[in-house]
Amino acid sequence: IIVIAIVLFILWRYDLLLQMKDYERAVIYRFGKVNRVGGPGWALIIPAIESFTHVDLRTQTLDVPRQEVITSDKIEISIDAVIYLNVKKDAQSVVNSVVNVEDYRKAAQLFVVSVIRDIAGSMDLPTVITSVEIINTQVKQGLEQVSKEWGINVEAVQIKDIDIPKAVLDALQSQKIAVQD
Repeated sequence: IIVIAIVLFILWRYDLLLQMKDYERAVIYRFGKVNRVGGPGWALIIPAIESFTHVDLRTQTLDVPRQEVITSDKIEISIDAVIYLNVKKDAQSVVNSVVNVEDYRKAAQLFVVSVIRDIAGSMDLPTVITSVEIINTQVKQGLEQVSKEWGINVEAVQIKDIDIPKAVLDALQSQKIAVQD
């Protein structure tokens, strides 16, 4: 009983045994160098020699912070977007998601912010409003291109909302009314 208690204490205290669900993997390092990818199921870790980093393979939804963008016709708009991405299931992609980029979530968010500013800043307001799908496609393609070596799959990048200042909306409505009159 004492031996079993000691073994259970060591397992509990030193994380010798990792239990991962079907959507989890662990990049296991031996003396700081990538040794293997563990999971799903159980993986044995040798304390003081090996360490690990958990990786979640499920689709992640990343909210891109609302961005203030000045269009080419000098109108300030606010654009809100969301990214859907996941780590690919193969072992090399799992390793790349940890080794090739410090934080792929933050890197993806920052990239999308800069690309949205570039694309929307080069268009005038009516073009931005009517070209949301084109902007989504361009941003997704750009993110896929830059993240090739990160081991991630970009499912979608979607603009959730474009806020136009009330004064500009009122002016556009007045213009439409004048045209119709």
